[in-house]
Order: sequence, then structure tokens, then C-alpha cells
Amino acid sequence: MRKLAIAVMTVLAAFASVLLGSGAVQASNAPATITHLDLSGVSCASATFCAAVGERDETGSPSNVLPLAEIWNGARWRRTAVSIPKGWSQGDLDSVSCTSPAYCVAVGTYGGNGISYAMAQTWNGRAWTVTVLPQLPHSHVLADSVSCGAPRHCATSMASRPMPPGNRVFVDVLSGTTWHVHAMSLPKDVELALPSAISCASATYCVLTGEYYRQDGAGAAFATWNGQRLAPMTASAYPAYFWSLSCPSTTHCAAAGELFGGLTDWGYVGVRNGGTWIAARVAQPHAIVVTDLIGVSCAAPNRCLAVGYLRDRQPVNGTYPDRATAVFYNGKTWTRLNVPFPAGSRDTAFQSVSCLSVTRCVAVGLVAPGSHVFSNHSAFTGFWNGTSWRTVPAS
Repeated sequence: MRKLAIAVMTVLAAFASVLLGSGAVQASNAPATITHLDLSGVSCASATFCAAVGERDETGSPSNVLPLAEIWNGARWRRTAVSIPKGWSQGDLDSVSCTSPAYCVAVGTYGGNGISYAMAQTWNGRAWTVTVLPQLPHSHVLADSVSCGAPRHCATSMASRPMPPGNRVFVDVLSGTTWHVHAMSLPKDVELALPSAISCASATYCVLTGEYYRQDGAGAAFATWNGQRLAPMTASAYPAYFWSLSCPSTTHCAAAGELFGGLTDWGYVGVRNGGTWIAARVAQPHAIVVTDLIGVSCAAPNRCLAVGYLRDRQPVNGTYPDRATAVFYNGKTWTRLNVPFPAGSRDTAFQSVSCLSVTRCVAVGLVAPGSHVFSNHSAFTGFWNGTSWRTVPAS
């Protein structure tokens, strides 16, 4: 559900501000001018194929967004047509997972008039086809993360507002051509749980992460999917929120997010090596007041890249600029990488990353030349070759 854009947003706040506004905005007969492009998910199946998804705004209003999908062919990004279910006016895509250039699944939300539902989009190498996902018993529902452990075997984490009855969290699992809802009950003292990311190492092994709230505080939680049921995963209580997750095998995973510290927020990472999760705060320069790691991808066990943004401690022209950032994990430590800041831009942020190898990663997000959210944002993409970043504009 990574509706972070440039401003720091919680999962539900972003969901509400983008899709649950005052209602549908009627389309104008005048030619539309795109003022906002935001890429929030990317998946690469080869050096010459990546799919990136997000949202686009053609009216200048944050309450009227539509899905955005771009395909990388090895030389440039090409926009592809994406539809939403008939009768609805709004939609977006948050996450995508590809097993080959001819098979990808993206998930997101569609709706209007204060209602939202979860949807999936399937890429067959030529076009996207929309599918309405099984719905939870609420009117504010979305699928925020998807992972395919094998072709036609995918899972997506589900979130809703308010929390579903029975104190449960849900995943939608695709087996063949049909999606099925599966639930996991939570302890009675959990007042709210927000799934945020899922990663599948195979068709029968996925890890789910998210945030829970109790009266005594909040923390990160994990669960596993074994092809038949969800089960809690033993892990220490982390005082952080993990936005993203990458599991290259059934014994290795990396999670990336943010540790809230009052006046200063740090990037936070968790690494599972075997049966143990170990979490750590990512060091940041004194001049930075916020580090948020929004996406992570592991090319191999203990070789991972996390991306997000930094926020300066000192204001520039009265506002605090954000800059895209990345950190690399070599199996022992996380090292910050230098991400170029495009000339003339006001803010940049990475929101997702996909790594085919330690020398071939693609990150996507957005860049803004002026003020914050919904002000002439453009899609921002970066290619990492193991030594340096190269930024490439998206269409």
C-alpha cells in the first residue's frame, strides 16, 4: 500500500487520502494534462524486461487517480494501458511481481464515492487484464503487496478499515486462475493489525509482515504461508514498521522500514538468516532527520538492496527536501550508496526496487520539481550496476 509519495504517510492515511476522498470526480471533456506520476512497485524478470506500476493523476486532484503501468524493454520505459472495473472512477496499483516477461501480477485498489475494493492485473506479455479480488466484509479494502513464487501461484496481503471481524488478518492466494481468501486469527489483545508486505520464495512458502497495535504499544509482526494456511512466525517485537520484504529462499529474508524516534526517524532493517530474525537501525548522517526505507530486494541470500528517502534536518526555502537513498547489505553490514539528485528537482524518493543480481537492480519512485504531494510529480527510476546509479525518465 505504499502511498508515500514525498510526504511521510501511514498506510491508512495514504489509502484514505488517495482513494477514500469525498467521492468520484467527473471527467472533463477538455484534454487531460498529467500532473502527477508515481511509481510504487517494480519487478524485473530479465535485463530487458521490468514492469513498474503506480498511479497517475490527470486532473490535478488527489481524489481522482488512475492506475499506471510501465514496461522496460532494455532501452526505455513504455507506458501500457491499464483498465479498472466498469462503473468505477478511481484506481491505482501498489505492487507487481513478474516470473517472466510474459507473466506478471500487479495489485491495487479501485473505487469511487467513498468506497474502495481490491483488484489484480495480470500481464500476458502483451496486455493487462483486470480481476476483482475476493472481498473482505468492509467497504475500504485494498491489496498492498503481491509476490509470485511461481507462475500462477501468487499471494497478496490485504488490509481493510476498520479491522475485519474476528481479529484476523487476510491474504488472497492465486492458484492457477482463481484467487482464494485465507485468514489468520490474532491474539485478543491486538487492537489493530496492518499487513504491509509479502514475499514468496516458492509456490508453497511465503512470509508476511506488518504492524500490530496493542494497548502497551505497537510493533512489527511476521507470519508464514505454507500453501495451506497462515501461521505466526516467531520473532522479537520490533518497535518499527516494515514497509517491504524480500525472501530469496525459505531460510533467508530481509525486511525494510522505519523506526520512529520522535524528533528523528531512522531506517530500520530486519534480516532472517536461518531461523532467527535480527533487526538493526541504519546509521544516518547528522544532517538527516528522517530515513525511511520503503523497498527491499535480495538478489541472493545475504545480498540485498533497500531503497527509500532521506529528509534534511535544515529547511530549504521554508520546506524540508527529500532525497532518494539506497543501502546495500553484504551479509554483515548495510552500506549507504550515493544516489544522484537530478538537477532542478525539489524532492526525490524511491519506493520499490527489484534486483536480478548484485550488479543489476532497478528502483522506482517519483521526483518533484516544486512543492510536496500532487504537484507536478514525475516518475523517477534508477538503475544500479554495482558501482553507480543511472537515472532514466519514465514516460
